[in-house]
Amino acid sequence: LVAGGGIALAAHKDVTLTVDGQAQEVGTFSGSVEGALDSAGITVGEHDTVAPALDTSISDGSQIVVQHARLLTLTIDGQTREIWTTATTIDQALSGAPRIGPSPVSAASVRIRISRTPR
Repeated sequence: LVAGGGIALAAHKDVTLTVDGQAQEVGTFSGSVEGALDSAGITVGEHDTVAPALDTSISDGSQIVVQHARLLTLTIDGQTREIWTTATTIDQALSGAPRIGPSPVSAASVRIRISRTPR
């Protein structure tokens, strides 16, 4: 009986999950990043970033960072393009955005819409 409790305690890990900049301590019996996120109820989408990778083994004290992606809709000179971004500011999002059209544009010709909730 004592040995079983010792094994369970050894399998338990306290890890730090930082999701969209908000850190929380969670306990898990999982051995991987993906399992720890699952046990904490954190859903990861195809455009989100996770570090370390989902299949990485974890141990007590591990740190996991998730940045949910948001859909950014850019309309420049009447051309619309949607891109996914994990940027936390418009400046960061635009610096990583692909160019639409061959020439620089003025601020008056750009319209930006970003989803408020991650997908």
